[in-house]
Amino acid sequence: MLDRIENHSKERIDTSNFSIEHVMPQNEDLRPEWRSMLGDDWKTVQETWLHRLGNLSLTGYNSTYSDRPFTEKKTIGGGFNESPLRLNKFIREQPTWNATAIEQRGKLLAAKALEVWPALVVDALAVKQRELDEYKAMAANYSVDGVEMDEVTKKLFDAVRPHIQALGTDVVELPNDRSVVYRVFDFFVEIIPRKQRLSLLLNLDFADCEDASGKARDATEFAFIIGAMEAGGVLYTLDSMDDLSGALNVIRQAYERVTE
Repeated sequence: MLDRIENHSKERIDTSNFSIEHVMPQNEDLRPEWRSMLGDDWKTVQETWLHRLGNLSLTGYNSTYSDRPFTEKKTIGGGFNESPLRLNKFIREQPTWNATAIEQRGKLLAAKALEVWPALVVDALAVKQRELDEYKAMAANYSVDGVEMDEVTKKLFDAVRPHIQALGTDVVELPNDRSVVYRVFDFFVEIIPRKQRLSLLLNLDFADCEDASGKARDATEFAFIIGAMEAGGVLYTLDSMDDLSGALNVIRQAYERVTE
């Protein structure tokens, strides 16, 4: 890592024979000069900052530097003052070496590292499309007809299904072995068959759910939802055809939430 930071330039330096140097030494029994420079809490400073990026560099003179005082590390033959490394420029310029200097150099090297390894920038929509394609590939191994339902449950499912599909051409139906999930990119409702009823798990915050039927429940109050593949905020039980209107109301809210 230090080599990459150093040589992120057209003028490269061969550091293959260099080793890592701790500017503030690793020796727990620090010399008096170091203790004085670091302050009364020198031991805490050493423990905190010893292996931080700001205290690390590269050198071909590691054994020469040893745990010498900072001024000697700079001025001895081959010391920091003579080092050709860009990594050591900041060190050469410092009259003292303490927590403040280490932190400042660490931030400078971190900024340089972000130039060497910039953050990945991708199209969020492309990522969502790829995720959806993966869900489709997994769902291809299943069919809605393969999801086990009793006669009552099947009638309820057959009643609600076309309304969900009619919400938009972007609705994707993804069956698995225990439920049927409906997505745009994000899921908006998962239908989980129960005995003579359906559980609807919705991607909707309970606090934002408008439900005149009073059947919606806060799904986060449950440790887990049996049979669920997704994690949603609202749980709605469809017990009979009388509940269909209320169910479609909360499903529509969840759909609008993920498509807004």
